[in-house]
Amino acid sequence: MTAQSPSNPWVTIWTKPRETIRQIIDTNPSLGFLPLCALYGFPILIHIARFFAFGTALPGWSILLISIILSPIAGFIGISFWSILLMWTGKWVGGKSHYMNIRASVSWANVPNLVNCLVWLILGLSVGAGLFMPGLVEGISVGMARFILVLSMIQLIAMIWGLVILIITLSEAQKFSIWRSIANIAIPCAMLLVLGYIVNSISLRMQS
Repeated sequence: MTAQSPSNPWVTIWTKPRETIRQIIDTNPSLGFLPLCALYGFPILIHIARFFAFGTALPGWSILLISIILSPIAGFIGISFWSILLMWTGKWVGGKSHYMNIRASVSWANVPNLVNCLVWLILGLSVGAGLFMPGLVEGISVGMARFILVLSMIQLIAMIWGLVILIITLSEAQKFSIWRSIANIAIPCAMLLVLGYIVNSISLRMQS
């Protein structure tokens, strides 16, 4: 295989993640970074808007627009954070890659998030501000509930495939096995879960 950029990595990453990320790392690890940041950041901002029930104060279209505008910034922070964490913990299981290569693997594993973003756009335009309010299920019709369920299943499938791609691309970037790649991902996730548990326990004690 020659060292040249894939003809369309946005397509090949879905079925040939190892070959695609190798070509990207060999030629330009920053390829497509800005739009990939947007794909990563948009769902994060949507979840934040839903958690804080922004729909009680803003129309749905404005929440979507703000999320689109701010998505590259949120995505940059998220991808950078996870890349640093994976680089650090990856050394514990024999990883040898540097930051830019790991960032490329994290970024391009995010391509299936395009499905997630499209689903949120469809729901936002269909449900409006109600998507960002408490009690969404109680306030919609049976048909809309089924529609949301189908879209949620599509999101889940895309998220699972994104994880599969991340495992493979990280394995290629770090130059270790699939099992070590899984460990590289599982370790920081476990660390964050423990940290979240500790912070929540401290918060509850302070409130009691």
